Amino acid sequence: MEIIRPALDEMIKDDSFVEQALVVGDWVKIGSPEGTVEQINIPSTRLRSSKGVLQIIPNGTIATVENMTRDWSLSAVTWV
Repeated sequence: MEIIRPALDEMIKDDSFVEQALVVGDWVKIGSPEGTVEQINIPSTRLRSSKGVLQIIPNGTIATVENMTRDWSLSAVTWV
């Protein structure tokens, strides 16, 4: 049990960090992978790139998150 507890604490801490940094639908960059957040769960976060590639990132490996849509966004509008 002493070995399992630190691992569980780390998983909960990692998941809490990820949940605060992004939500489903955000456009983010996590290391080099970049895309729309499709799913966040305890073991991993799933991003969909602009080319349609599904990227699965283990939450324990996430050190930084660049969130391009959190609390701010920019859109381009073309008038026809």
